[in-house]
Amino acid sequence: MDIVDLNQWVSEERQIKLIERLTSSQIIGMTRPRATYLVRLYVFVCIQEQLISYPDSHPPLEKLVPPSKFIRCSHDDAATIFYGDQDLGGDRAAGMMLKTLSELHFISRRFLGDVTEVKVNPCAELQECDDLPSVTLSVDDFNPRRDAMPIASLLAAHYNWMNRNTQSVPLRIAKLLRQWAKEYSKGMRVLRRDDNQKPVGFYLLYPITLESEENFSRSPAEGLHLGSLKDEDPFEMAPSGDEECQSIFVRSWVIQREYQAEYRVLLLKDILLTLASMQKDFPELVDLWTLIIHPSYGRLADAVGFQPFNRKTGNALYWVYQSLDDFLELDPNSIRLDEL
Repeated sequence: MDIVDLNQWVSEERQIKLIERLTSSQIIGMTRPRATYLVRLYVFVCIQEQLISYPDSHPPLEKLVPPSKFIRCSHDDAATIFYGDQDLGGDRAAGMMLKTLSELHFISRRFLGDVTEVKVNPCAELQECDDLPSVTLSVDDFNPRRDAMPIASLLAAHYNWMNRNTQSVPLRIAKLLRQWAKEYSKGMRVLRRDDNQKPVGFYLLYPITLESEENFSRSPAEGLHLGSLKDEDPFEMAPSGDEECQSIFVRSWVIQREYQAEYRVLLLKDILLTLASMQKDFPELVDLWTLIIHPSYGRLADAVGFQPFNRKTGNALYWVYQSLDDFLELDPNSIRLDEL
């Protein structure tokens, strides 16, 4: 199946609409080329599943239905649909692009001998139908036994776009989350689906020792311990009751993209309640810090009052700071987080 066949089944106009939705959605790691290749792959697997289920089907495909199965897609197949209208690109480049899309959790891959099969992961931006199932979410305590791996996978995708290093990152993150939960779990909360209890959002308020504060004057890269493979963590967690602990490092804040607009405010309200509770364990708390790793997080930090700290011009990775007292006085309902 080549580009011409692809466009006969699903018009270029329909494909462009999906590409525009992907590129305008501020999805971490999404670029225009990746959006184009993802849409073409999505169309390809939808067509293939249609033909498997109904061999006598003919174009056009009236509705794109998210495939429920893995579909065979060789590197040659991928090269044809990715680069069929270009002078550059081939099997090797297509294989690398499939690997990138997999690392960013846009697709899943599996290998059966020499056969590669792919499945496009659920994505609201790829839905042509506006009538999506209604799902409600609630904030809950982080459960290290059940939530560590799903949250680790969600976090890994947010770091992969930066460092392109995925060696055991989800497993490593899960190990760290479980370790930190043993030490102090009050600052770890999840946004959970009410229907199946799966976590789709997470934040981590990490109390640090007084000695660890000097890291905020160092390179922002020091704060990427979750997304790196370094064994040594420059930030030491303060034990509950530490009267010298003055700072909270907001080490993580993530919501699965299809729920961001509707549930940012709910998660922010919960953070305010959690911080108020943590003050009982750390009575000398005065400062909040976090690390900006993507422009969308920068806009969110600005909206809730964080200020850049020693940011170098042009550096996309930087620290931001806010006093705890100012943050606790925020009125979440007055902040238009839904427009970020």
